[in-house]
Amino acid sequence: MKNRKFLNVHLLLIIFSILILGNSIQAQIIASEDQSTITPEYFQIPNTKIELIPPAHFRFMEQMNGFLHVGTSSSIQIQEIRGTAYPMIVQGLTEGHFTSQGVTLISKEEVLTSNGQKAVIFTVAFKVDDFEFERLMFFSGDYNNTIWINANYPVVMKEILNVVLKESLLTARFIN
Repeated sequence: MKNRKFLNVHLLLIIFSILILGNSIQAQIIASEDQSTITPEYFQIPNTKIELIPPAHFRFMEQMNGFLHVGTSSSIQIQEIRGTAYPMIVQGLTEGHFTSQGVTLISKEEVLTSNGQKAVIFTVAFKVDDFEFERLMFFSGDYNNTIWINANYPVVMKEILNVVLKESLLTARFIN
């Protein structure tokens, strides 16, 4: 019985290693096939006044109002918050708030979008089962409306995806 449990654990570890290695290799192949990290055109998010340039190989998924990259288990979810200025939302996002939500604040970065708008990107860490993830939380907008985008990726893919996702987030803008 002990040998069988030992064998099962070993098989699970081997399968897990193959999956991680496969995702890493797949992401490297994708990165080498296309040197551009984002697609060349803006994509308007349905039922919002938001558009952005999604990363290459991310596919729009209407069910989640965002984009998904199946090979890396990464996602981008987009929300428009009407009637609230983004600085009011950002003001309440303290380390204590994140802790109360079960995530760890890694950083807060004030940035400018590609069209010169002020924005803030929070990076937080969390776990799903035993898998470590990071989330980029992007906030921008004007005095009446907020663009809120969450970009999630497994920590094992951080080296490849963090910069690519940030590049995409910084293209987010309201359509006039």
